[in-house]
Amino acid sequence: MGAPWFQIKHLAESDGLVALGPTQEVYSIDESFVGLDGVRGDLVERSHKIRARILQWVGIPCGIGIGSTKTLAKLANHIAKTAERKSGVYPDHLARVCSLAALSPAELANVFEATEVGEVWGIGRRISKQLTEGGIRTVQDLVRMDPSTIRRGWSVVLERTVRELQGTQCIGLDDSPEPKKEIACTRSFGHPVMDLSGLTEAITEFSSRAAVKVRKQRSMAGEREQYV
Repeated sequence: MGAPWFQIKHLAESDGLVALGPTQEVYSIDESFVGLDGVRGDLVERSHKIRARILQWVGIPCGIGIGSTKTLAKLANHIAKTAERKSGVYPDHLARVCSLAALSPAELANVFEATEVGEVWGIGRRISKQLTEGGIRTVQDLVRMDPSTIRRGWSVVLERTVRELQGTQCIGLDDSPEPKKEIACTRSFGHPVMDLSGLTEAITEFSSRAAVKVRKQRSMAGEREQYV
């Protein structure tokens, strides 16, 4: 019937009630963005509980990064994972869950200074090399740059990345991604297949899985690849 969260939040512990974020973008098979607008309380504490629950129920450890933009959230996620795996790179309290929004300006500058520019989401090896050769070696160096200068020297895309790192939202959540134009189901065989029946069975299984993906996004197959 619909009820305010504060009236039913106790059911999260007693009955396993699940509260979902206002918006979500499934970014990959093991990663997603969740909008936190309107979510109250200590987001770091809540994130630690979510992580613990995922580990308990699914058995998979994960990292959670919180930022005011998608680029900052991705960077925070990198920091959360690195702080857990490599002691001394970042402060220990940023391990597993890292909220860049909770850091003071001085703490944020130190974290940016400790992060190579190539770790920023959307900056590939070629751009990273160019930035490094130009004296922009850390995230802090990039944050200090004038976005217009970045646009003239590189591209509008990199300018958008810099603005995101500076806290200006330029990339929204894509909760309705475009249908994929190419769909595949690729698997490797655990052992050599020497007979036609075994190969036919495997191809049939893989084709069926690909067809499920096609139907799920309500698409139709226009071509098929043939291999000999």
